[in-house]
Amino acid sequence: MASFNVEASAIAEEIMRGLSLMALAMAYISWQMPGWVGDNIRSVGMFFALLHAAWVALSLFQMSSGAFPSGVANLIGNIGPDVILAILFFWKSR
Repeated sequence: MASFNVEASAIAEEIMRGLSLMALAMAYISWQMPGWVGDNIRSVGMFFALLHAAWVALSLFQMSSGAFPSGVANLIGNIGPDVILAILFFWKSR
């Protein structure tokens, strides 16, 4: 958390727990979605493409406003996977 200029406090720890739970829930939903939707997987793929594109836009906004550092490691580690996933979901959903 120090690399993001966030002081380790009880509030910050609870926020990180909540974000971790959200990430685990999104991973589970992504994993189970093909079985849940059956033949309608195209709409799910487009939704996830838009979701990852929104995360890229939000991350860029947070970096440009100074809320998060905009170093190369953060660009590659934070935005890189979302760009790749957005492209793949869009490409496979067409």
